[in-house]
Amino acid sequence: MGLLPNSPRRRRRVAWIGGALAALLAFGLAIVLLPKADPAPESALSGSAAEEQALPSLRLTRARRAEIDSVVHRFVESAVTRGDPPAAWALASRSMRAGVARDAWDRGDLPGVTPFPAAAVRDVSWSVAYRAPSRVGLDVLVVAKPGSGQRSLVYQADLVLENGRLLVETWTPEATLTAGAAAPAKTGASSATAAKAPSSQGRLDARWLLLPAGILLVLLGSAAFVIVRHAVRSRRAYRRYREHAGT
Repeated sequence: MGLLPNSPRRRRRVAWIGGALAALLAFGLAIVLLPKADPAPESALSGSAAEEQALPSLRLTRARRAEIDSVVHRFVESAVTRGDPPAAWALASRSMRAGVARDAWDRGDLPGVTPFPAAAVRDVSWSVAYRAPSRVGLDVLVVAKPGSGQRSLVYQADLVLENGRLLVETWTPEATLTAGAAAPAKTGASSATAAKAPSSQGRLDARWLLLPAGILLVLLGSAAFVIVRHAVRSRRAYRRYREHAGT
């Protein structure tokens, strides 16, 4: 048998040890070489923005919901329908007003606010899309009157807290609905988290290719164990046969 010891017991030990070592080697390679979970990306927020993210979301009390309802309806009446753009100036946040001159605003040039004909407005309703410490996101549905030739619109609105008041920061169209679309119910509960993590697609690390190598090592170790064990048993059986034939 060459390098194998003469003792059958020792041969069995060699076979068991060889198989165990091969399995341990494959397991160790899998632990060491397989990719670990990527660390969480460092936040791009700094200073007050990072601190704000750690604060609790804006509470939508009864008074706060009433304020939201008032701002939404007043903004639709004055800004969305262009019924009274100067009055809508007081409902806009600093960032929204910064994008346009006051005289242009008063003429109805409102940044990002797609107009809706006043005569076609049947109803206005809203639902909460997200909440943050100093802002709330809404889905605002402006329902068109039947026969007006106008389709209902869903606006995505962001209200920001400035000096204790909620003001409109953005008001952009989100979807156009067909006739008979149901209005979202007014709610104070958040239906989505305030900050949405950017989606990322997983990439297969090249080290995962070592997994088949580890499996192959296990298979080779098992095969070696079987071969050695068979050789040992065959030699023992042959020796017994010769001893029996010689007696």
